[in-house]
Amino acid sequence: MADSSEKPDLTGHWVLERNDENFDKYLQAVGLNWFVRKIIAKANVSIDITTEGDKIEIRTHTPKGDLVDSFVPGDEYEMKNIMTGKMEKKTGYWDGDVLVVEPVDNENLPSTTRSLKEDCLLMTNTVKGVSTTRYFKKK
Repeated sequence: MADSSEKPDLTGHWVLERNDENFDKYLQAVGLNWFVRKIIAKANVSIDITTEGDKIEIRTHTPKGDLVDSFVPGDEYEMKNIMTGKMEKKTGYWDGDVLVVEPVDNENLPSTTRSLKEDCLLMTNTVKGVSTTRYFKKK
């Protein structure tokens, strides 16, 4: 675990600027059909990250609704995936200056890292060996 001086301030409202070239391959690995992938690729997405003490809340706003990850780094938690309607067990933790959120006991669910590079929030999702990075700007 990193000490607090290594942890970047990810709080704020972040708006999707672009996806990298692997985004469609990643969505295929998730198991989405062509039509759904095309809709998702064009969707407006934003993220609100807040902290209260040690607790971090990441609220991802999508056209289908909000995905909410709320956790204390190092602790296991559950969240409802609005895309599937199922509850998922996850754990979040700091790895140096990178915030990592991983599924617990389910390799078919994506893991996500969030980090800052210059003025961008980079969100990298990986599932079944396929990764994609999404670039967000603070608004």
